[in-house]
Amino acid sequence: GEGVVRIGGYDGEVAVNGEGIVVDSFQVVPLALTGESAIMTLQKVVVTDSLLLVHSDNRLLVFDKEGHFVRCMGKEGRAPGEYVRLNTFFVNREQGTVGMVDEALGKVLTFSMRGDFLSERKYGKGVFEMLHGASLVQDSVLLCDYYVTQGEFPLYALVNLATGEKRGLLASAVRSDGAAELVGRAPV
Repeated sequence: GEGVVRIGGYDGEVAVNGEGIVVDSFQVVPLALTGESAIMTLQKVVVTDSLLLVHSDNRLLVFDKEGHFVRCMGKEGRAPGEYVRLNTFFVNREQGTVGMVDEALGKVLTFSMRGDFLSERKYGKGVFEMLHGASLVQDSVLLCDYYVTQGEFPLYALVNLATGEKRGLLASAVRSDGAAELVGRAPV
């Protein structure tokens, strides 16, 4: 209908209680956790062909498929290629890159899967403010979910990384009582 935005990968049939979902196999991968790779608060996991990317607190940890710690992606700081607050990350499988979103500095850092810093781009005020999670749904478009706060923020938005345009998809009259609250299902 008019005003409906269809997003590939998110508009499929809903499987009630998992009906119709068929899994041929699955694998449990114990992660080698050390002081450098300790997971405090698990926020997001993405599996690529050869790596497990784990967002924990303010770090993006990289493990191989056997669970061995490989590296931390990026580092904290204010210089080019550094971040202050890692809100979320997304993978561009076609380009073989990882995008790390820093709300505090309003930028996206791009790294190769090997951990090499490639580029960064700053975005306008409010594009990533109160951001919780993001997934790349088209070539340069992120589906973002935001915290519910006292401010005027959408719950979900599309952000065009090429232009910096943010298009709200869903807003709510619900406001929190001074704290940021999650609502709904975050993109994975």
